[in-house]
Amino acid sequence: MKYTTFDKAFKAIERIEGWFTRDEASVLYPFVRNLIVDSHMVEVGTWKGRSTTFFHLINPFIKITTVDIKDRGFKHEHVEKKIMANDMYAHELIMANQKADFVFIVCLDACHDYEAVKEDIATWEVLTRLGGHIAFHDYEPNHPEVMRAVDEWLENNQSFEVVAKANHILIAKRI
Repeated sequence: MKYTTFDKAFKAIERIEGWFTRDEASVLYPFVRNLIVDSHMVEVGTWKGRSTTFFHLINPFIKITTVDIKDRGFKHEHVEKKIMANDMYAHELIMANQKADFVFIVCLDACHDYEAVKEDIATWEVLTRLGGHIAFHDYEPNHPEVMRAVDEWLENNQSFEVVAKANHILIAKRI
């Protein structure tokens, strides 16, 4: 195993269907690439694995857990644990199986309605370790319910601060 450069990693995922853009990858790249060996990353909302594959290529030494409502057929040999939430909200499954403060970075890109985003935030903020990050995908005007839930949470939360915002992604760090 070895690290892959940004350009090689992005070229490798171009054949995978999905919405994860080069600009979005460039925002997340330094956060994922700089994780130490055996750091735990979670991606909520995986679809076909485009971004998951990118994360693995740029840092093959981290543990990745993916959470989605159903298996959409991507190959996941590089994923530590793949959770299919079926009809349960993913957070119920995770809360039953994980301890607090274990995630270095979580990427949220699941259901985009206001209540679901609020529930995902409530779940993952307690599972994100001090110095860890939550990345919110689709934080942009075409997804006003995502923006509303995230903005309200940030306004009422003193434990996280925004450290990056670009290309439809907002990243908050637990302080």
